[in-house]
Amino acid sequence: MTTIEYAQLYIDGQWTAPASAERIRVTEAATEEPLGSVPAATERDVDAAVGAARKAFDDPEGWATWSPARRGDVLERFAAALEARGAETARRVSVQNGMPLWLAQNFEAGFPALLLRYYAATRPSRSSSSARPSRPATPWCSSRRRRPCWTHS
Repeated sequence: MTTIEYAQLYIDGQWTAPASAERIRVTEAATEEPLGSVPAATERDVDAAVGAARKAFDDPEGWATWSPARRGDVLERFAAALEARGAETARRVSVQNGMPLWLAQNFEAGFPALLLRYYAATRPSRSSSSARPSRPATPWCSSRRRRPCWTHS
């Protein structure tokens, strides 16, 4: 049986002690036996994570300024890392929520890597001025703007 125990939260590129000692119990779906526990993030923890994400997004040397080829390379490496952990990911998902293993293997372990590779492969075919649809019922936006489509400033 897999034991799931994390003492810290991953925030801003490092494992960080949570603001609270509160834990979330992880149980096996079929037996309701405990599998372990994870930290319960507080509002302060969430604010720290959102702040780190904002800092990373606004970084003048960060992702938004990288070439499509560099971003594609990162997506490829991420896909490979997910595939390497795919069997364990599928097993854990199956045990935690009762999803059939074959379904977890295809959708929780396999599909994320497939999707990352799809986006990595589209990099050469997109120009920086291509327009893509944003969320439904919002205006179109250009990837050249380097800002979320749902902002209107």
